[in-house]
Amino acid sequence: MADQKKGLRILGWIVGILVLISGVFGFGSGVLYAIIVIIAGLLIIPPAHDLIAKKMGAKMALWPKWIVIVVLLIVAGYVQQ
Repeated sequence: MADQKKGLRILGWIVGILVLISGVFGFGSGVLYAIIVIIAGLLIIPPAHDLIAKKMGAKMALWPKWIVIVVLLIVAGYVQQ
């Protein structure tokens, strides 16, 4: 179980950084698009989940975070068009 959690954390870092990079390069497609993608990328990296949990004062489920990320990326896709 610990190996699976570590693997998911590493995957979160990789995907989060790739989304952040695409957001930075997305400024050519539009400022709003890039900002939305950067926010989604920041939410994907593992420290963001830890920060949100600390601010809320309780450990939260992962599914609300992923729903927000998916919605942000869908909105970014519509903004880019």
